[in-house]
Amino acid sequence: MDIRREILRNIVLCQSLPLGTKPGRSGASGADTPAGKVEHFILAGVNSSWAFYDLADRVLQAGQQPDCIFDLAYEAQDASVRNRLGGKVNYGPIYLLVP
Repeated sequence: MDIRREILRNIVLCQSLPLGTKPGRSGASGADTPAGKVEHFILAGVNSSWAFYDLADRVLQAGQQPDCIFDLAYEAQDASVRNRLGGKVNYGPIYLLVP
């Protein structure tokens, strides 16, 4: 089993599902609003997950925490808005990439 692929699979699963409910946001109740549609959570989760794959690859190659990871957070932000109208970035899951 390739651990990088397993990390990618788990990140896609956990980022693609909105769990909480906040006023004005969609959540477990499934009520879509223009500010937070479920499709936006799914797209952002799938699009930005590849940065986690790249981070796992860097950790495995270096055998320790890599010197630079902020470029991966930038890539995740950039990818987060692909195929979404409005260009809002889903920052919460991207915070997992950086301390």
